[in-house]
Amino acid sequence: LYNNGSLRYTLQAADLSAKAALAEVERVANDVSLNVANFYLQVLASREQVKIAQVQIAQSQSQLDITKKRVEAGVLPELNQAEIEAQLANDSRNFVTVVTNYELNMLNLKGLLNLDPGIAFEIETPPVESIPIESFGDLQPELVYQLAMNTQPLQKANDFRIKAAQRSILAARGQMYPTLTFGGNLASNFSNSFKRTTGFTFLGYRPVTGAEPKVTISNVDYYVQDPLYRFNQESRSFSGLWDGWSNQISNNFGQNVGINLSIPIFNNGQSKIAYQRSKLDLRNVELQKTQADLKLKQDIYTAYNNATASLQKFNAGKKAVENAQKAYDFALRRYEVGLLGSLELITNQNNLLRAKVQQLSNQYEYVFRMKVLEFYKGQGLKL
Repeated sequence: LYNNGSLRYTLQAADLSAKAALAEVERVANDVSLNVANFYLQVLASREQVKIAQVQIAQSQSQLDITKKRVEAGVLPELNQAEIEAQLANDSRNFVTVVTNYELNMLNLKGLLNLDPGIAFEIETPPVESIPIESFGDLQPELVYQLAMNTQPLQKANDFRIKAAQRSILAARGQMYPTLTFGGNLASNFSNSFKRTTGFTFLGYRPVTGAEPKVTISNVDYYVQDPLYRFNQESRSFSGLWDGWSNQISNNFGQNVGINLSIPIFNNGQSKIAYQRSKLDLRNVELQKTQADLKLKQDIYTAYNNATASLQKFNAGKKAVENAQKAYDFALRRYEVGLLGSLELITNQNNLLRAKVQQLSNQYEYVFRMKVLEFYKGQGLKL
């Protein structure tokens, strides 16, 4: 009837704790989503590297075919052909390496998705340029942090935990006050035995043990007789076990109603200790929330700095690819007219390959860094 709201606050604390647990599940799901996005972009990047390696092999093969003809015609020495053949072998080795990396990245993605490594698995390959990315102006770290405080599951879970701890304090304080309870009880019982008595047989008399087995009445002695009987019983059938149960239930039916007042005058200080412990629990949860919020802010600023750096690397990489492409085109034209050796051509070709591979890595890194900021902003992951 009354316990100063202790039961009500206990139920509220349990409900808030359940909501915190659900938010924690959401946090784990978000972490998995980030990992999946990262592995997915790694698969896309490694697939593009395979394509670049294939183009590199085709270029080397074309150069080798041209060089062979010029060697056979006596225009170029055989050294040029040997250098191109060595480059083609190196390109083939590099192709095997990038294919292996692609397959390993695909296996890692399957493992993260709990897929059977042996099944066929294809992924969508959207052009990286078509992946939507917000502008830096909409992803300023302080703005992202303020939004993340209301959207990130860990922050929501900590808010629920604090509210639950506050209700637990009120519930513990309620236990320090008198408790008034009202209760009632309805009960009955039924008894049976496996055997039933059908009669008895007189067996005679047996000596009486103990005192003198006789009594004297009016100077007349009477010897005490102790009759001996044997009760006759037989086993009940299953249906017979329940004979008479309705009468017993009715005859043994009882009721009681009571009101109880419990005053915690002395209980070894348990109520007070529980109250103090609940206050410490609240303080502990508040400290955990403060630490989690500081870490969130640090992570967001770190993600912003990483995104800024990746954008700079991406822009610099585009310039590097353009310059390497121009250098290779000039070198190829000079090689075709005999003004450049095969070794210099191979050097320019390798420089172009490295620039393209690095630029591809820069591009996917930039996309992922920006997606992390969008994730903190509460927009989820959209690729």
